Amino acid sequence: MNTIDKYLDLTDSQQDNLSALTLNAKTANYDDLECAFKLKIEGKNLTIKAQHVLHQLMNGTINLNYYYEWCSHHFLNRDNHIFIFELSESKATQTQVKKFFTEKNLKSNTVNLFDYNKSNLNNIELVHYKKSINETLMTFIVPVKKIIIKDNETTFINEQYFCYAWVLANTNQLIWSLPPLTNIVTFNNINIKRGAYDTVISILTSSIKIKLGNLDFNQPKWLLKTLHHITNDYYNHHNDIISQKSKEITTTEISNLLDSFQKLDEAFKQLSVRNRVKKELQELIENELVLAYGYNTHRDNVPFEIYWHFSEKGTTNYTANNKEHSIEFNESRRIIKMMLTNSQTSGLGIIYNFESVSYPYKIFQEHNYVCLKNTSNKTTKKEVVDNVLSELKKYRSRDESKAIVQPSETVGRINNNNTSQ
Repeated sequence: MNTIDKYLDLTDSQQDNLSALTLNAKTANYDDLECAFKLKIEGKNLTIKAQHVLHQLMNGTINLNYYYEWCSHHFLNRDNHIFIFELSESKATQTQVKKFFTEKNLKSNTVNLFDYNKSNLNNIELVHYKKSINETLMTFIVPVKKIIIKDNETTFINEQYFCYAWVLANTNQLIWSLPPLTNIVTFNNINIKRGAYDTVISILTSSIKIKLGNLDFNQPKWLLKTLHHITNDYYNHHNDIISQKSKEITTTEISNLLDSFQKLDEAFKQLSVRNRVKKELQELIENELVLAYGYNTHRDNVPFEIYWHFSEKGTTNYTANNKEHSIEFNESRRIIKMMLTNSQTSGLGIIYNFESVSYPYKIFQEHNYVCLKNTSNKTTKKEVVDNVLSELKKYRSRDESKAIVQPSETVGRINNNNTSQ
C-alpha cells in the first residue's frame, strides 16, 4: 500500500511506474476520476488524457491515495471472467480466513504498487485491499509474458497482469475476477496455453497458499438446482388459461391414463414409475398448450435469460434461445429442460439484463468452482457482477434449508504441498 501523501515525495522510479500505470486507463476509468474530483479531463485520445491527469496529480488537485486505488482498479470493470469458490464451513478453513483477513495481516502482506513495473515484477503480489462490512476486495499483480506477431516476426514482451479476488462474508464465497488472457503465454513464470483459465486459477490459488494456509472448498453441487430454478422462471408461460387447463387435465385425465397403464402392465404400479410418467405427460401437455395459447412475454421480475450454445473449433453447430442463431422459443425450453434433467450443464449460459444492457455469461462447472465466462467485450462494472452473484444466491437459497453438506463434498484442498484442481 502507498503511505506517501504527495506526488513530489515519490522517488523517481515510483513516479515513472505511476506514469506507466496511468496509461492502462480507459475512458470509463477517466469518467470515474472526473466524477470523484469534479474534473473535466481534456484530451482527444487516452495518451493526452493521461498527461492531463498526471498534471492534476502533481499540483495536488487529485489525491494520491485515491489515485493509488484508481490505478489498482483499472482492470476491475472490464470484460472479466468470474470464478466462484465455496469456502468450506470447517473450523480449520474458517479460522484461516478470519486470521488472514484481519487489517494487520492484510497490511503486512501488501506491497506498494508504485514500486513495481513490468521489468522488476517477479512474483504474484498483493498491491491493494479494500475492506467493507461484508466484503474484502483484493488486487493482485502477476508477471506475464505476451506473444506479439507482426509482419511475420514474433516478439515476447513482459507485462503486469491485474486480477482481483474478494471474499463475501454473507455467502462464504471466494470470488476471482480475471481479465482476458489475450496473447499471454507465461503466467507467473509458468508456461500456459492461450486462454487456459483453469491453469491460471490453479496458479493463483497455489500462490496464496502460504498467506492463507490450508483451505477447503465445497463441491459446487448447487449449480444444477440453481439452473433448474432459473430455467423454470424464465420459461414460465405466465398464462392463466394454460395454468387452468393444465390443472384440469392433470387432476382428471392423467390420473385416468395412469390407471389404464397400470391395468396393462404391472410396472406402472410402482410409485416411482407413475410419478415419472406423470411428470413427462405434464410437460408434454404444457408444451402443447403453450403452442396453442402462447406465452405472456412480460418477464420484468425474472433476472436472467438462459440459453444453450454449443460450438466446436470456433464453428457454431447448434443453439437454443440464442439471439444470433435462435430456434423456436418453446423448442429451446424443451431442449434446455431435458439437458438439466440429465444433469447436462455444458454450454449453458445466462444473460443478465441491467439498465437496458445485456451481460451474457457461459457457465462452466469444475470440481471445486463455477466459472461465469463473459462472452461480450463490453465494460462490466463490479456492480453488475455483484448483482449477478446476488441473484444466483437468491436462487440457491431456495434449496439451502434442505441442503446438508457432507464431508465427502469437500474437495480442492490447498496446502503447502499441492493444489488439487
